[in-house]
Amino acid sequence: MRNHVLQDICRLWLRVIVDISHPRGKGISRFLMSEKPLKVVLLGDTFVGKSSLVLRYVEGQFSEFQASTVGAAYVSKTTSVDGKAVKLEIWDTAGQERYRSLAPMYYRAALGAIVVFDMTKKETLDAARLWIEELRTKGEENLVIALVGNKSDRKEELQVTSAEGTAFAKELKASFYLECSAKSGFNVDFLFERLTREYLAVKKLDEEGEHNLDDEIKALHLSTSTRSRCCKG
Repeated sequence: MRNHVLQDICRLWLRVIVDISHPRGKGISRFLMSEKPLKVVLLGDTFVGKSSLVLRYVEGQFSEFQASTVGAAYVSKTTSVDGKAVKLEIWDTAGQERYRSLAPMYYRAALGAIVVFDMTKKETLDAARLWIEELRTKGEENLVIALVGNKSDRKEELQVTSAEGTAFAKELKASFYLECSAKSGFNVDFLFERLTREYLAVKKLDEEGEHNLDDEIKALHLSTSTRSRCCKG
């Protein structure tokens, strides 16, 4: 047992040394300022471009012939927002109906969700509605939900306007709405950046709420103790 602990400590320090020696000279700051990993899940109908968005964000690439996801695919990427390094653990789920029952396995404990629809196929909004409603009832309480209209580059084929997408997101109480293009890369990096920012903002509010509650409990305890001493006199 002791040997395992020592090995873990050695691995940790090795990570620090490697990070410090990073050529950009910012390694140690990223290591010390890193946040808890953010689990992000992508949901939506099949062929709306979920995997293409992930590929564009993580690898900076796009493929016209992206194979359908079987079950789910996992990738990770560390991003920096306001000086804080956050590791995104991204779960890209399959859109086929036969895999729908598996989805709770992947969005469980997720604090970020990207619900994608195809702007050239208005009917894919129906699946987006179902996913958001399910996340609201079964997902985490403070889950940040982004409604995303993909394929915005195909201007002549669009069946959903920006106004319709915005209204739809407002109706379903999504955290925000954004139009993207996995093909051109439009708004893809911004999507994940904004999702991370929203997550950090919610996290900060939760932490401040906990601190305020602790202060109230301490104040109540102090007040009770003071009254108790007065009564004894």
